[in-house]
Amino acid sequence: LLVMVGALVLMVTLSAKVPFITYISLAIMIVALGGTFFSTKVFRKKLSAMADLYINTLYKEVNNYLFKDSEKFSELDCKPNGQMKDEIFMDARFYKNLKGTTSRNLVAVNYKGNLLGIADLAGNVLVKNRLSPMFLGKIYDYPNTYANEGKRIIVQVKGGELSRPVDDIDDLQLVDGTKTYAVYTNDENYKKVLSQKVLDQILKLKVDKTLIDVIVSIRPGKTCIGIDYVDEFLNIPVQSKFDFNNVKRQESDLNKVLNILDNIH
Repeated sequence: LLVMVGALVLMVTLSAKVPFITYISLAIMIVALGGTFFSTKVFRKKLSAMADLYINTLYKEVNNYLFKDSEKFSELDCKPNGQMKDEIFMDARFYKNLKGTTSRNLVAVNYKGNLLGIADLAGNVLVKNRLSPMFLGKIYDYPNTYANEGKRIIVQVKGGELSRPVDDIDDLQLVDGTKTYAVYTNDENYKKVLSQKVLDQILKLKVDKTLIDVIVSIRPGKTCIGIDYVDEFLNIPVQSKFDFNNVKRQESDLNKVLNILDNIH
């Protein structure tokens, strides 16, 4: 910047007295601009690499902590920039008119002999020609033994103003509900799967200042649990301090999710 200012001053003060000074000054400014651009580009690359290293290290350390119990978990695979397949969220059918997903912090881990998939995910809809998240939180995807083809069960733990009621339920009936939760299904024998014990475990995931709502989708062969959190809980701490209490909260909610999955048959 100083070089460019000096060249500009030189051009203004001497251009009338010294031939070609304007061209010399312009040449200096071009070289300076090129150098600035190059150094900025290099700096950005270094900054980007440092940011990637920070994010990768953060997610891997947190996931190593969450899945440290070798008696429960094995074959942990953590991909900080990994994308969960769109169909995992879309097939859970929480909401209509979804236009795809974006995700990060993709985790695959063996839990009791089956693959448990987890990701931080946004399920998007189109609003005024722009993608807007209808869901923003953690998704847990796990096999089940439910085998009633064409049937499905949706449970939502209701939240406050930020909570968005499930709407892909045109083929389902409201079969149970209070101010706290709602159950929708087209399976008259749904209680064989969604027992009172399972429902009680779902309701242990409490709505508070961090957790917006909970949605559980049970369909043949798959259970998908979505926990919608406030942005601050999922954001990567950059300008704020790393808060280990958030990790402890993740651990607590993970254990509640595992208890639900264990009892869905």
